[in-house]
Amino acid sequence: MCLILALTAWGAASCSSPTSPSSLAPQMNTVQPASGAPGQTVDITLTGTHFTVGDTAAVVVTGSGITVSNVSVQSPTSAAAALMIADSASLGPRTLTLTTATGGTSPAVTFTVVPPAPTLTAISPTSAVAGAAVTLTLTGTQFINDATSVEVSGSGVTVGRVTVQKSTSLTVDLSTDGSAAGDHSVTVKTAGGTSAGRTFTVSAPPAATIGAFGASPSSITSGQSAVLSWSGISDASNCSIDNGVGPVACAGTVSVSPTATTTYTLTANGPGGSATATATIAVAPAPTSAPAPAPGPTPAPAPAPAPAPGPGPTPAPPPVPQPAAPTLSSMSPDSGESGDNVNVSLSGTNFVPGQTTVSVNSRDVSVSGVSVRSTTSLTARFGIKKHADSGRFQVTVTTPGGTSNALTFTVTESHHE
Repeated sequence: MCLILALTAWGAASCSSPTSPSSLAPQMNTVQPASGAPGQTVDITLTGTHFTVGDTAAVVVTGSGITVSNVSVQSPTSAAAALMIADSASLGPRTLTLTTATGGTSPAVTFTVVPPAPTLTAISPTSAVAGAAVTLTLTGTQFINDATSVEVSGSGVTVGRVTVQKSTSLTVDLSTDGSAAGDHSVTVKTAGGTSAGRTFTVSAPPAATIGAFGASPSSITSGQSAVLSWSGISDASNCSIDNGVGPVACAGTVSVSPTATTTYTLTANGPGGSATATATIAVAPAPTSAPAPAPGPTPAPAPAPAPAPGPGPTPAPPPVPQPAAPTLSSMSPDSGESGDNVNVSLSGTNFVPGQTTVSVNSRDVSVSGVSVRSTTSLTARFGIKKHADSGRFQVTVTTPGGTSNALTFTVTESHHE
């Protein structure tokens, strides 16, 4: 049937028909997904117009390393195919076209070969105290130099410099504030995707503690001086003493001369809270001189002295002084990984050779080999179980004089396995 009639130059009529819809060139708008990694087989969907259902179609991807299969036209606006990306395929964008037997070849769209998604297998350390700055070491795969970022969930943690050391290791600087307490998920992100998360725990800072505060002597006469001394203070940023003393270092001594009985209060302030301790100095009035007696008659001769008494009962022995309680001022190192044996040096006061024990309030940490080298120094060996719980634990020293203040020892997850 003639649809369009046209006159020729010689007056003759000719007949033609409009272009068949099935012969129009396919137009391609999108490809989804638009990327894939080496080693993957990606099922893609092409959208556009003028796709012919039942027509023979082919998808062509530029470059090497990508094999196309299972091409099918599903509707006039949709087609599908499978792209098998070889492990050796080079990274970067490729052009992708659709060709039909009746319509020709579509304009190109872009499909990008991206690196595999990174993996994250471990972080170290796994915890920190709020307010601290810490550098984490991350272990995994597919880290890319200058193209890798680290993300931390939640609030209060700021991510700083990321340094990729090699494809399996990087470091990242983190800073925390007071709102960061809790568990956070750490992930690694590249052009290939985002890794699974690892947990990083921020704990609230501990309150300040005071090991010892006292006065020597604790009783004086008006006009005399006494010495206030303090030690074993931990987790404090500043210290002060009232009654006119003012700010002081968080370990030391000061001479005072109160004129009346006075109780001094030492305050230690830390990010997690404050602690106080008191010491009282009793002051007695100074003795007054008795007036000289008035002159009088010459006294009578003194009577002869009485004979010396015989032996009496044996006087009681003086009381045995009690030893002072020990104090702890420092510990090195103050952390260890699960499965390690750590030789620890402790400094403080009033250690007693042969009568000093060291305790850690963790069932996963055993203490052995305690050696008191002097009244202010000892060493011990901490044995940390292979699968010990991570966390912060209290270390104390006990002698016949009592138990010291506590210092903190941190156990972290092992990264040697």
